Amino acid sequence: MILGLFAVIYGRHRKFAAVVLGWLALATLTAAVLVPLGADLPEPGAVLPTPSSMLVMDKVALGPMTPGLLLAHADSRHAVLAMAPLTLLSVLGLMTLLDFARSRGSRAAIWVVLVAAAGFSTSKFLHSYFHDYPKVAAPYFAYGTDQLFEDIEKLSKPGAPVFITGSLNQGYIYLLFLEQYPPSALGSLVIQQKNTLFGSVDRLDRYHFYVDNGLFKFLPVGTFVYGGADDTPSPPVMSIRYPDGKVAYKIVVK
Repeated sequence: MILGLFAVIYGRHRKFAAVVLGWLALATLTAAVLVPLGADLPEPGAVLPTPSSMLVMDKVALGPMTPGLLLAHADSRHAVLAMAPLTLLSVLGLMTLLDFARSRGSRAAIWVVLVAAAGFSTSKFLHSYFHDYPKVAAPYFAYGTDQLFEDIEKLSKPGAPVFITGSLNQGYIYLLFLEQYPPSALGSLVIQQKNTLFGSVDRLDRYHFYVDNGLFKFLPVGTFVYGGADDTPSPPVMSIRYPDGKVAYKIVVK
């Protein structure tokens, strides 16, 4: 891509290079005016957009939107319009490099280096995708919900209410899917939903999608699911962990 910048002043593709750079500038401007998700949350050491589970946690206090917080929440989705011009800029760099290479031997050497570099990059990508990415991405994809509902069924008493942390965004969707509720059964279930646009479902059958420690003290029986960072009124009987070992959910049974 650095070599592609030389195509603006050198070679046979200067007009096309100017179009690509203009395209890239416009794509950069659109990304610059968008505020990254969670940029007003004081998350130390953040390098990714904020998981939705963090956005719905009431105990996270909002902070001033400083340049440091903005830079700590890099969100590649905002730069999606730059994918095409960056690719074309890389192609221009290759074409410029080949224009410099006059002999057959020098061109062959360039291709050998490119193939070696591509192989190295591919190996790094595969290691990152299959080894590192699952650990980083787990909180963003509601990791552990299948195990969570499986454990709830095993640990909860028949008919007893189940209270699930609100940090599980739209938790009723996972309940319907993982417990294989037939659509015909929805008409006979008790459903409580907020009467607002995108109103969250607070209750579906015996499942409540919020946790109230006052109810824990009041109710004689019940199953309570807390987030990994939440304090529990009594020691959990089961903890579900992310691939990196951090606790995702804690189950307390009364």
